[in-house]
Amino acid sequence: MATPMKAIIPVFCFLIDDQDHIYLQRRYNTGYLDGYYESPVGKMDEGEFPAAAACREVLEEAGVVVNPEDLELFHSYMNLSHGNPWLGLMFRTRKWSGTPSVQEPEKCDAAGFFSLDNLP
Repeated sequence: MATPMKAIIPVFCFLIDDQDHIYLQRRYNTGYLDGYYESPVGKMDEGEFPAAAACREVLEEAGVVVNPEDLELFHSYMNLSHGNPWLGLMFRTRKWSGTPSVQEPEKCDAAGFFSLDNLP
């Protein structure tokens, strides 16, 4: 019998300010897509619900508190090219407490809010 694959589920949390700019962080020293910008993102832990995982990740990576009920799931995707399937879930919110900033300088070397018309 074949061994079942375990899906990897990254959860993204897009913070959108009152000018419709999104908060992005630049990957650094990770060995994967370094130099590229992305929203705070991380993998769900076993037994964790997706919205709770997105809130945990945005707190760990950007230092802001988001309530799960303030998240909107706006996109999902499947990637089968890495051996194990990835099911990515993208959330967005306009509500959070605190000021977003880099919390993991060993993995991220720049961050800020960017217009969708002028992404880095």
